[in-house]
Amino acid sequence: MIPLIRRALLVLPALCLSAHAETFIGAKTSLSRIEVNETRFSPWQVGLLGGARLANGLGGELHLQTGVTDDDSRNSTMSVDFQGTAYATANAISPDKTTIATFGGGYALLKTDTKAGSTGFPGSQSFDGAALMLRFEERFVSGSPLSLVGGYEHFFFDSDLSAYLFSLGVNYAF
Repeated sequence: MIPLIRRALLVLPALCLSAHAETFIGAKTSLSRIEVNETRFSPWQVGLLGGARLANGLGGELHLQTGVTDDDSRNSTMSVDFQGTAYATANAISPDKTTIATFGGGYALLKTDTKAGSTGFPGSQSFDGAALMLRFEERFVSGSPLSLVGGYEHFFFDSDLSAYLFSLGVNYAF
């Protein structure tokens, strides 16, 4: 995971050096849906994100999140310790620059702590794999640096685990 974050942190500043780049930071809250062997968990997460968009619509983003609630399901408990995702993005920006649609593909890491019954099994687990994102962003007012954001992310970890999340948040562009 550390090499992934290092690479993303090296790429984002390079994108920002372009005279036509827009950089942004944001905060989001997400409802996750994680299914493991037909057991479903829905923990809430909060996180931060940052990225850059070039004038041609290409960009990059880094999302970091942690769980804020555990979820109990069928005598099992799951908490999200950490989720990190790096995306390469393609953005469609409206002519008045108030609406942005973003599609991203990237790589994700998920660390969970799951306990079945009173045994504590299987405990801490890590998953990694491909990720896809679709997000819509609407500026509060034309020319405003603040925007309301809604998105969907889907993660492809392994055959026994299905994970996706819906998020709402706010971005600040500078």
